[in-house]
Amino acid sequence: MRKARWESVALYAGALALAFGVSLANFAKASPQSSGGSGYQLAKKVMLGGMGGWDYLSADPVSHRVFISRGNHVMVVDADGNVVGDIPDLMGTHGAALADEFNHGFTSNGGSNSVTMFDLKTLAVLSDIKMPDAVGPDGYVYDPASKRVFTFNGRSNNATAVDAKSGDVVAGSVPLGGKPEAAQADGAGHIFVNIEDKDQLLEFDSGTLKVMNTWPLAPCMQPSGMASDTVHKRLFIGCHNNLMAIVDFTTGKVVATEPIGTGIDADGFDPGTGFAFASCGDGTITVVHEDTPDKFTVVDTIKTQQGARTMAYDTSNHNIYTVTADMTPAPPPTPENPRPRPVIVPNTFTLLIYKLSSPHALAAPASGGASASASASAAASAPGAAGSGSTSAGAGANTAGASGSLVAQGKALYENTYMCVGCHGMNGEGTDLAPDLVGTRLSGDEIAKFLEKPSADASDKGMPDIPATSPDLQPLVAYVISLKHS
Repeated sequence: MRKARWESVALYAGALALAFGVSLANFAKASPQSSGGSGYQLAKKVMLGGMGGWDYLSADPVSHRVFISRGNHVMVVDADGNVVGDIPDLMGTHGAALADEFNHGFTSNGGSNSVTMFDLKTLAVLSDIKMPDAVGPDGYVYDPASKRVFTFNGRSNNATAVDAKSGDVVAGSVPLGGKPEAAQADGAGHIFVNIEDKDQLLEFDSGTLKVMNTWPLAPCMQPSGMASDTVHKRLFIGCHNNLMAIVDFTTGKVVATEPIGTGIDADGFDPGTGFAFASCGDGTITVVHEDTPDKFTVVDTIKTQQGARTMAYDTSNHNIYTVTADMTPAPPPTPENPRPRPVIVPNTFTLLIYKLSSPHALAAPASGGASASASASAAASAPGAAGSGSTSAGAGANTAGASGSLVAQGKALYENTYMCVGCHGMNGEGTDLAPDLVGTRLSGDEIAKFLEKPSADASDKGMPDIPATSPDLQPLVAYVISLKHS
């Protein structure tokens, strides 16, 4: 994120409309919208209000809470936009990295060159951690392989590692050779980060802190947002020349590009649907479907609102969250301020929530070289597929457990999306927090039934419900069955 972007929305093409008042209602049911090719439609607009701008958003797939940076604090809302808490007294915060396995969150504070560690459940501040080598911490990522949170420091052009369990700063930093932006972890000890001012992608080892590769991203210019598909080894990178670049992160090769809007700031990816998202300040979210690991199709352009440049995506409930505010026109230029920005209208800060209205044929995840429609047809006709008749999702996963694609999808969900590793262990061996999965006596049907409503038996464990209609259910059951059979 650019310097001081929390203070106001970045300039975009066209003038932003002047707001003539503030709604008296804090919550508004969105006007009915027809869903596009993705099946997404606006479900709710929530007037959060307050002063100041914003930066990154983070969505927790376990608690379904959304963490919204507001400069000197982080607002926390639930899946429906209800404010459930606040993390106060921060200096220039850009957002929060979430480490559910340790019940810790970490805010990246660009104004104080620190991170603030807090309790994910109570939101109580646990410590403020100074980072001597960091100047202007901005972007961030949690790496489950090294159990570290990394901040990407925009003014010192390096990355700093913090132990996610203890909150201790790890000795040494990673020199990046340019201005870092968004980053992703592959779950296997590799971190990928955009170098915005050099149009590059850099890879480093999360354990040794050594740079491994630096690749050019042409034709991508000024890379900003990033998301990843760890199953198919792909990165989705939002570029300021109106492109999404899809990169093979094993080789650094740009395998495809797709058109997106103006003013990109964030990207997302859902391994359950195969959708990649690019949110832009011109009021659009482009939805790209991963037909195969090397073939992609733009299936939708979701109309949001001018200035809604950043987003968070909950891979568990599949909700999209974005924020914006009403703006006044920029004041006339002066010698002291030759490029004035629009000014935020007080108390108009708004959260927009988009939900998947119905399953869609294009929502099938990529499966090797098969087309999306072929994958969808296969999923619909497979024994145990949702709506297929007499066989449950669990039984279907039992027979589909041998499918490398389905198991691989489940593995990614287990390790990176739902963070099951935090309680059940990296290989399902179990911990003090949860039983082992390798020795489970449950059948595929029983596992599926439990996952649909774990809160009925494990309400204090924080496990999310995964309904039978969720595209995540079959892959997760398939992966658990593969652990059991191994």
